Amino acid sequence: MSTKAGIKAMKKFGESIINVCSIKDIVDKLLIPSCKASKGGVRIFKKLAAWHCADQNYPVRINSIHPDFVINSMVSGAMTIVRSSEAEVFGANVMNRISIKRFVTADEIVCPILFLASEASSYMTGSELVVDGGMKVR
Repeated sequence: MSTKAGIKAMKKFGESIINVCSIKDIVDKLLIPSCKASKGGVRIFKKLAAWHCADQNYPVRINSIHPDFVINSMVSGAMTIVRSSEAEVFGANVMNRISIKRFVTADEIVCPILFLASEASSYMTGSELVVDGGMKVR
């Protein structure tokens, strides 16, 4: 509903809608199926909404950003409820797939979001900006 309301509010003057997704919906086969399906749904919905805006000649651009794991309270909390040995194995497996060999910080996601919101990306709509530390190339 927020995208629909956003398009309605922005269709006269134009703006940018940015969906924050995950690299896991593009490359990760280990993700929980229901989570992967919901993330994939956001990807397809974003493309359809971008197409709709273009088809209606609305000056609204809709793109998404796809980071890897951000160390936040959700990830930290999830790691505390599993056995420490499982958490270590999981962390090592994820780290082995990140070329840069560290997790992204929230601050490192801000600049790409600002880019998508700015006129510097004025020719982008329906696009996916991957910010994954090289996970997609592995």
